[in-house]
Amino acid sequence: MNVMDWNKSLVKKTADNEQTPLHYAARLARWYNIASQLLDEDNSVAYVIDNDKNTTLHLAAMTGKNCIFEEVKLHTPDCWKIVNGKRQNILHIALEHDRKYTAKYIIENNRGINTLITEKDVDGNAPFHLMAASNCLVDGIIHHDMVAKNALNNKNLTPLDMVPNYGRDVEDALINAGATWSWRKEMSRSQDERKITITKKDRKAAEKEILVEKKERRARKKERLA
Repeated sequence: MNVMDWNKSLVKKTADNEQTPLHYAARLARWYNIASQLLDEDNSVAYVIDNDKNTTLHLAAMTGKNCIFEEVKLHTPDCWKIVNGKRQNILHIALEHDRKYTAKYIIENNRGINTLITEKDVDGNAPFHLMAASNCLVDGIIHHDMVAKNALNNKNLTPLDMVPNYGRDVEDALINAGATWSWRKEMSRSQDERKITITKKDRKAAEKEILVEKKERRARKKERLA
């Protein structure tokens, strides 16, 4: 059944959050099959933004619905370059929400990927920053010619600075690709390493003192028994 045969005015009908049925198709798994019908009726619905200035594609990037990307690409291919209220494009959003396969899909199916991959959001983060921060390893981004591997965001952090403590795989991959820490992070790491070294030295000294004290106690005990 084609829902447009029932009520065509629903195509751009918005809820309180200003989301259209196409937005909901991107959010809810069982709704994706009506996306094609909605776009066939009026493809301009793909450009409608909600209260957070998200289009349907922004929500599809958030939820990992690649099937929605396929439909929108067929009807409105230039919709891919729109940014939301945080000035984030679809690649920013996919990486921030750890949607690895959606990020790969965007890279492989977008002629304007050079623009998407270098664009910065309101915090000065390029998609590469968010890939590092979310521990979402995507080879197509790490090795892309247009990626500035040591770009600074508004907090003067490089992508490598933003890798979480548990992200050793991403950290190693970034370092192997030529990424570096910012000078502040490098200084902080050096201080931490010195603290660890000092702690080890202190522990060894304490252990030595305990051994000496034990020997002295044994010696005193022997003298009392003699």
